Amino acid sequence: AVHVHGSGTKFVEQVKPGDQLLISAGACKGAVAKVADVVSDELLKCAAPAFRGSDANPDATAADVKDAAFKVMPKVDQHDMYDAIYDALDDNGVIGIFPEGGSHDRSSLLPLKAGIAVMALGACAKHGEALRSRLRIAAVGLNYFSGHKFRSRVFVDYGEPFEVSRDLVDRYLGGDKRGAGDALMAEILTAVKAVTVQAPSSDMAEIFWMLRRLYVPDGKRLTLEEKVALTRGFAASVERDEGTHPEVRDVVVRVEKYHETLKHYNIHDRQVLLGGADDDVVDRFDALAILGLRMTILFAYSLAIFPGLLLASPLLVLTDAISRHKAKVALAGSRVKLRGNDVLATWKVLCGMILIPALHLTYTAVVYALYGFPEAVLYFFFMPFVSATSIYASESFLSVASSIGPLYLLIVNRSTGTRLRATRKQLQADVREIANKLGWAEIIRKSRSAHAALSEYSP
Repeated sequence: AVHVHGSGTKFVEQVKPGDQLLISAGACKGAVAKVADVVSDELLKCAAPAFRGSDANPDATAADVKDAAFKVMPKVDQHDMYDAIYDALDDNGVIGIFPEGGSHDRSSLLPLKAGIAVMALGACAKHGEALRSRLRIAAVGLNYFSGHKFRSRVFVDYGEPFEVSRDLVDRYLGGDKRGAGDALMAEILTAVKAVTVQAPSSDMAEIFWMLRRLYVPDGKRLTLEEKVALTRGFAASVERDEGTHPEVRDVVVRVEKYHETLKHYNIHDRQVLLGGADDDVVDRFDALAILGLRMTILFAYSLAIFPGLLLASPLLVLTDAISRHKAKVALAGSRVKLRGNDVLATWKVLCGMILIPALHLTYTAVVYALYGFPEAVLYFFFMPFVSATSIYASESFLSVASSIGPLYLLIVNRSTGTRLRATRKQLQADVREIANKLGWAEIIRKSRSAHAALSEYSP
């Protein structure tokens, strides 16, 4: 056991056996220990290992915890909840659970909570073989594309359902609950990884996306399902071979440099491919003409956007301020969030659900007060179409605006565009060569979803 000494504390009143102590500030913030015994107001015994790992240092131990502020997390009796779940499953019910235990904006999974294994094994133990033979666990992967941005995309991938083996249920009934639970959690983790893209960091996730774009034949359009499956395959391939094949690390570093160069010039890889950087594609005068045309288009879109943007400005300002504040607060109190983008997205939705109808009714009331009932009715039913037009026009505006950077590059710094295009061609050849040499194509095909026929994309 680990002894925890308090100063001016009242452990007898504050803490009970089974509670947890969470270090809430300082170098060991985030470290947790489970209370085994309350000895006195200033002495606790905690189960070992205690305070292992913290937000800043995963190797932290109890010896590193000194003069630390803490919070008490009371033990929660969950027997009634689990019994209700067991009975619901026996009644052919469906239980949905987020096994990570919370939202975050990381590019990899958090450690999965064991509750899902307890639910499955406990239900089989309570209701027997009749339930086990028909109980299935199915992993569902939520793959976001800039999930904190309005009207961004998400791909939902469903894994193959699998059953809880009879051996694991027998181990659970025989008293080896932890061993059976760990074994089932390993199966669940494998299933979850098969429907999500895992990366050690957000920067590395962007590299996996770039590898996918370089691997796919030019001009080939992929569905969201196919994009996720290919990226998942590259993540698995790089993880397997980066440490043993120097050429893999070399191409990853070069792709990373290419990606950083694109960021510097604020252009996208597809713009290097399609925008034209060779002299035989488009000359400087043609680029100037195209630039002038697109600036005119942007002006036309601006006229379409302005009415909706003006009326929606209170909504946009309030939603942005509230969601950023909530994200900042959540980030300060979280051990797992990187930027709080998950909270940002949640509060944008929540604010929109309240503020959009409220603002629309307010404007309708103003129109009624100024002009009368017929005009208010007309505004109430017609304005949503104006707002929708503004939204679609703004998306087209951003799409056209993103092409201005490459055109500007063609006009003022043509040699840079030429080098980027040459770099992309060489990287594309190298990525495909390594994929063929190391058998990545087979890993990529195994990473496909049920309906993504990825074999046809092998170069």
